[in-house]
Amino acid sequence: MGLTCGGTLEVFVEPVNTRTFPELAEVIGSARSGIPVAVATVLDHPRPEAVGAHVVVRANGHYGSLHPSDAPPGLMDGARELLRRGDSGLLAYDTEEVRVFVRPLVPPARMLLFGAGDFAAALAAIGRTMDYRVTVCDARPLFGYRRGEPESRQ
Repeated sequence: MGLTCGGTLEVFVEPVNTRTFPELAEVIGSARSGIPVAVATVLDHPRPEAVGAHVVVRANGHYGSLHPSDAPPGLMDGARELLRRGDSGLLAYDTEEVRVFVRPLVPPARMLLFGAGDFAAALAAIGRTMDYRVTVCDARPLFGYRRGEPESRQ
């Protein structure tokens, strides 16, 4: 496949289940609860058995299958910085030939709109397109709905 940008694409494929990734259930629970968490996966490592190991990183701790002696210095700080920013990224440690992909799972940003007019409807549509959790606040019953009701009353 030729990329129009002329670049290259690397793909890391791994089976994901609770046997290969014991922390999976807790990661899913954190994501569903809105608790920010990042999953760091080792892509390259001098020790082949470390490839595919995971570290689950939170703001105040970490746990996972990557043995501490296999973790390069600064990995947790780098992963926490990506988590803080909500960015995925590749952390590379040239001196140790280690590459780790970090994927944060953070709750979507929230957009609060006050007043349910045409302008708010347009902003709400934009917010939903950007994966914001949109809440429109208006005291008029005509513009309100309850959870579970269809959202569009336009």
